[in-house]
Amino acid sequence: MTPSPQADGLQWRRIWSFGLAWMACAIVTSLHAQTQSDTTFNLPFPHDNGDMFNPTEFPGGVSLQWPSNFNYGVVYNPLTGMYEVQQTIGDTLEFRPSSLFTLDEYLNYNIEGNLTEFWNELQEEEDEADRAFAPKLEIDSELFEMIFGSNEIEIKPQGTAEITLGYTWNNTENPRIPERQRRAGSVDFDQRIQLNLVGKIGDKIELGTQFNTQALFDFENQMNIGFQGEEDDILKNIEAGNINMPLNSSLIAGSQSLFGLKLETQWGRLYNTTVFSQQKGERSEIEVEGGAQTQEFDIRADDYEANRHYFLSQYFVDKYDEAMRSLPVPNSGAMINRI
Repeated sequence: MTPSPQADGLQWRRIWSFGLAWMACAIVTSLHAQTQSDTTFNLPFPHDNGDMFNPTEFPGGVSLQWPSNFNYGVVYNPLTGMYEVQQTIGDTLEFRPSSLFTLDEYLNYNIEGNLTEFWNELQEEEDEADRAFAPKLEIDSELFEMIFGSNEIEIKPQGTAEITLGYTWNNTENPRIPERQRRAGSVDFDQRIQLNLVGKIGDKIELGTQFNTQALFDFENQMNIGFQGEEDDILKNIEAGNINMPLNSSLIAGSQSLFGLKLETQWGRLYNTTVFSQQKGERSEIEVEGGAQTQEFDIRADDYEANRHYFLSQYFVDKYDEAMRSLPVPNSGAMINRI
């Protein structure tokens, strides 16, 4: 007897239903077993323990500063003979489980940590020296230290220097020009220097220089040397180079843009300021009215030019005031063709 196609299809559907039910039971059993046996929790952002002897530093990444109540220390346990690295928040809250080390492990790791710290500090000093050229000189002289307050000379230059060098060759094909003059070459040389120099000699002398080849005015290039005395010294201050002399008075204006020497001394309650200099700048005012520059000036009677301006006859003397009423075009009433 041959089974019908409907009975055959029903049998296959039962087989597929049984298989799917068996797979679902297996998955649920596996998840239940994993939940019962595995107590770990996968963090979305894994936390690295870092260095056990220096837990405040972690390799790579960007992290915030540790709170002020974070405590870290190494305690020796005499019962076990082990060293315990403890990390707590506050006094009692344990941040991480303690790490145990033997005496040899602790000593070896401590030596390695000290060596690493030493090389890191040495590398930072070399990097700082490479970033800025700031040489320091030490003068081994007691007299030098007594005069300037210290035996160190420090210079810090900053700026840029650009040099352009080229060669220009011209060839002119003009038969009217001699052949030797048709070809000509010239050297093109240009330099741009911007330098700021700050120096210090001991604790009393300071140096300052500003130099720019592209400055529009000469007074923009500054140079100054200053000496600062002590509180009990008669000589309080010395300035050389570009100096100023301001005055605390509205009647007499102080001088600016001076180049020379300035001395400030104190004799008891008497303060004295002396300046030896040349003035490298001046102040002037220009008035413009109606698109034209106007300037008032006075001529004294004794400044008149004698024997240069005179009248040809008495007629011009009598008609002078009347003719000058219509300035700037005088109305003399006479035309002179020949003298």
